[in-house]
Amino acid sequence: MKLTKTALRELSAKYRAVLMKCALMNMMIFAGALMPHTANAGIMTVDKNTQLNQNTSVTDLNIEFASNGCDAKNCTLDGQKHTLSSSDGKNSLTITTTSETGYGGQLNDITLKASEIVGNTTNATGVELTGDVIFDAVTVSDIDLYGISGGSLTLTGTMKGGSLRGDQSFTVTGTLDNVKLRGELDNGSGLFKFHGIAKDTTFLNYDSFNLSDIKSEGRTEIHADTVSGNYYSSKSSANSNQINAGETLVLKSTDGTGNGTWNVANTLYLAGNIYGDLNGNGQNLYLENDASILEGGLKNIKIRILKDFSWNGNIKITSGSSGVRLFLGENHTDAKLITFNMTADVENVSEVIADNVTVEGHGKTIITPKLTVGEKAYFNDVTIKSGNDLSVSTEETHNFKNSTLHAGNRLDIEGDLINLTGNSTLTAQKIQAKNISVNGTLGVNGELFVDGFTGTGGNSLLVFGDDAKLNTRYSAYSDRIVRFSDINIQAGKTLEQTEEGIHYSINGSMALTSETEIKMNRLSNLYVNGSFDFSKGSLSIGKNNIELGENAVMKGNAVVSAETENVSTVVLNKNAKWIGSLSSVNNNDNVTLEINADDFTLDNDLKIAKNTLHALNIQKNLTLAGGAVVDMNAVTARMPGIDVSIDGNGTLRANMFIDANSYSFKDIAIEAREKNLDIGTIADFTNNAISAPGAITFHNAATFHGASFLSAQSIKAKAVALDGTLTVSGVLHADKITGGTLNIVLPETAVTSPIVTADAENVTLTLDLKNVKGKEAQKYRLTNTKDGYTVSGDYGKYAFSADGDFADYRADKDAFSFANAWKNSDGTLWVMRISGGAQAAIDDLRAAGIFVSPTEENASKILEMANNNPFADALTDLLDSGNPALQKQALREIAPTDVAASAFKSAKNTANAVMNAVSGRLGGSSSVSGRSGGDLTVGESSVWVQGMLNHAKMTGGFKADTAGFAAGVETNLTDEIKAGFGYAYASTDIKTDRSKTDANTHTGFVYGEYAPDALYVNAMLSFGRSDYDDKAKLSGMKNSYKADTYSARVATGYALGVLTPEAALRFTAVRQKAYTDALGARVSAKSLNTATMVAGAKAAKTFTAGKYAVTPEAKAALTYDLARPNEDRTVTLPDGSSYVAAGEKLNRLGFEIGAKAAVRLTNAVEVSLSYDGAFKEHYQDHTGLMNLKLSF
Repeated sequence: MKLTKTALRELSAKYRAVLMKCALMNMMIFAGALMPHTANAGIMTVDKNTQLNQNTSVTDLNIEFASNGCDAKNCTLDGQKHTLSSSDGKNSLTITTTSETGYGGQLNDITLKASEIVGNTTNATGVELTGDVIFDAVTVSDIDLYGISGGSLTLTGTMKGGSLRGDQSFTVTGTLDNVKLRGELDNGSGLFKFHGIAKDTTFLNYDSFNLSDIKSEGRTEIHADTVSGNYYSSKSSANSNQINAGETLVLKSTDGTGNGTWNVANTLYLAGNIYGDLNGNGQNLYLENDASILEGGLKNIKIRILKDFSWNGNIKITSGSSGVRLFLGENHTDAKLITFNMTADVENVSEVIADNVTVEGHGKTIITPKLTVGEKAYFNDVTIKSGNDLSVSTEETHNFKNSTLHAGNRLDIEGDLINLTGNSTLTAQKIQAKNISVNGTLGVNGELFVDGFTGTGGNSLLVFGDDAKLNTRYSAYSDRIVRFSDINIQAGKTLEQTEEGIHYSINGSMALTSETEIKMNRLSNLYVNGSFDFSKGSLSIGKNNIELGENAVMKGNAVVSAETENVSTVVLNKNAKWIGSLSSVNNNDNVTLEINADDFTLDNDLKIAKNTLHALNIQKNLTLAGGAVVDMNAVTARMPGIDVSIDGNGTLRANMFIDANSYSFKDIAIEAREKNLDIGTIADFTNNAISAPGAITFHNAATFHGASFLSAQSIKAKAVALDGTLTVSGVLHADKITGGTLNIVLPETAVTSPIVTADAENVTLTLDLKNVKGKEAQKYRLTNTKDGYTVSGDYGKYAFSADGDFADYRADKDAFSFANAWKNSDGTLWVMRISGGAQAAIDDLRAAGIFVSPTEENASKILEMANNNPFADALTDLLDSGNPALQKQALREIAPTDVAASAFKSAKNTANAVMNAVSGRLGGSSSVSGRSGGDLTVGESSVWVQGMLNHAKMTGGFKADTAGFAAGVETNLTDEIKAGFGYAYASTDIKTDRSKTDANTHTGFVYGEYAPDALYVNAMLSFGRSDYDDKAKLSGMKNSYKADTYSARVATGYALGVLTPEAALRFTAVRQKAYTDALGARVSAKSLNTATMVAGAKAAKTFTAGKYAVTPEAKAALTYDLARPNEDRTVTLPDGSSYVAAGEKLNRLGFEIGAKAAVRLTNAVEVSLSYDGAFKEHYQDHTGLMNLKLSF
């Protein structure tokens, strides 16, 4: 049914009445539509402005905008916010336009509800939308719409096909499926563009999409393989590519199965969300809101964060992304320091650029192959990781705290310095860095190429993994140095270099904190300019040099593993000190020790193993201290022609002394390293001992001052000047000897060739006769001539003859003196010992069947070494007496060890006596009152005093008598616990066949007991110091020495009425001090420990008669020494030889008994006497105690 103005004008007159009737009927129907009701099926024709006054449903509704009204732009269907539905939305609705002028009609403020809305329109005759228009249908198909500014279109379903134009403030909401977006002519481009607002809109099935055609609001979803243009927000229409908070852009492929791609042409600001892929050409993407979501693939995009930001997992850059650069902070002088807070990993970025930023990683990971660090960039608790190579580059300082740099292959750290604090780690197969500053702990896993390490904070540590290796970055030999300063190292079993020529330089301090071998390869050097402590590990060097700078200190043991000679050099500069050892694996003299200081002291802190040094190279003055022994092939001068001085108390062991103009030696020992010793320059000696198994050769003049000693089979010299005494053992050939004293050591048997061959001038000749022991006269050719010699010396035990006739020597001993015999000689003398000495006496005693112990025989050797000793002379006279009893006694008194043995046992006895005195205070009663003993009780505390006597005896050994007292203070801490302390003094007389010894011992002790009922546990600790003064019986020789005694006792028992069983453990440790006796023998210190188990019982019962009370007590126990000491002592003689004197051990098993009687005379007076005895095979001791107690 159609009714238009054009149709009415064209009707003929004869039909006018009929048509008027139809028009009236049609008006009635339309007027009815203005009231809420449900109309019958039909077409709603809109040919003028029409209003809908109520919600209306029309069966199978079709809306037709008639051309007669629309041509005049007068066909608006105004819903006035009401709903017009087709069959209550159950059936479809069709919108048709018939205008031929381009204006198809208008919908205003209306909701069209249908199962489907279908358009029958053209682009030229689209329907205008004003106000708020809602299409409430599942689909809207093939309709052309034009949104007017200020209006909106809401699609509850999907708009498919058709077209949509929109003015700038027009808003569309819903889903658009392949809808053509059209608009008014854009004067700027000459194109028609859609300028409307897409609010929460989805665009489906677009091959390509231009974001510039719309303004987005809320959520915009675009299904297009390619998206171009700029994003415009309805909230900031003036700014392109600004995605605001609350706005979401979703990019999917045309078919909706994957991501769509936006080709971003301009800078993008993200405060909202983007789902989809972004392609750029180096465009910037600013993340302005850490609540924003970015999820998709990125290519050639710069992500920039310019303010505090939380990376919380909302930014997900998917795999396959490339060219993604993440900028954290800004690089300019006014930039603010921002915080980049990570609670999720950063993945799939090609590079991270950090400027003026603090990265708080919280243990998360940034996965990137490249990190560029600019000004003021700090990384805390973060891992920077790459599966392959990782480059960390900057011109500024890197700052990492508790962080890890991890590369699957290679890690390159470029820049002058990287600061690593806390617990940080570098991990890669190959790591390269310049300088690393460590404040805390740095773990290194892989092969590290570095210029140097600097420790800060005072406790910096490098921890190298098991497979770690340490090298330098540079290829030039002179620059291949790894520098260390104030840092420690912890490593696995071995830390080694992989390349040759890698040098280590240590400044400040460095220490090795684990059992690690630092292994340096060939041609590598170690420079120590501070302190280097590798004592917990070791240093293995090959063809390397080690140099200690001025005042440098190095601690540890170094091993040279090179196989060729003279390949390594150790240089010690002024005041440098090496504490440790230097040795060679192959013992092949492959190290030169250079002293690079005018004055240097080399002490025994550095122990150089034999066959390690090729040469000792001295600059000027060297002091050997602490008994240092230096073994080398040759001693040389660092610069030929200089004068070298060596002094001290050490030993030089060498084959030759060369290269210097002269050598000056003082107080040191010089030994041939092998067989012969060559001194190739002018030499000056003061108080030196010089020896060689073979020959000693002085190739130039030699001067001897003080007391020096030459010992060799053959000694050759040119001019020898004496300013003091030179003792010679061996054959001496010299061109000339001038001045001083020449002391010749005679061998045991005759010598027919001259011992000394030289032209002599003003030389005093003396003899050392210690080797001449036999009773037969021996012929000695002393000198080639007696000219130039005078003789001196008193040799009372010997007789001398120029012709070998000693018939009258007993009648006139002076006639057979050295001086008289020399007058008549030509340099040849017969010498005979007229005193038999110790060995002769020993032989006589053994021949008589008298036992001489090995200790006595070994000890007697000291008589040959004790010169001008009155005790030695007295003992020698006893040995020469011929009286076996006196000879045996002399041998006893020479040996010092039986004194020490008796001292040990007496010290132990004294300690046990003190224990017995205190144990009487214990044994089950926790109260200090009512105890037997000389105590004075005051309330809950008491003071007590006890006297004690002891007698000990060892069969064939010694007797000892001791008198003393013990006193103490004790108190009840509770009803069950008692504690006390005290002091004891003991004076002991020790008698042996050898001597009499007085000993005074002072002892302090503490004790305590816990006795809750019949069960008790008590303990005691004590410390005593003993002073011993010994005097031999015949010679009167006196010796003094000391010993400390530590004792402990723990006991437990249980009182069963009269009987109380008890078990105890005793420990005694005697620490005997070392001492030197009057003959010069050194007796070593000794620690003697004894642990004894005691098990026994005691019985006691009190009997009363009026005011008197008697308490008898008896006890018995078995003892067994769980541990007993080795009483052997080492004795060292003045010549350095030593012997071991065997001690005598007692039987482990023993027993002890005791008895006690206590009498209470009154309530205030109690007296007691007690006895304790201890017995072992060949040994016994007895102790008596007297106690008096007064109670108040």
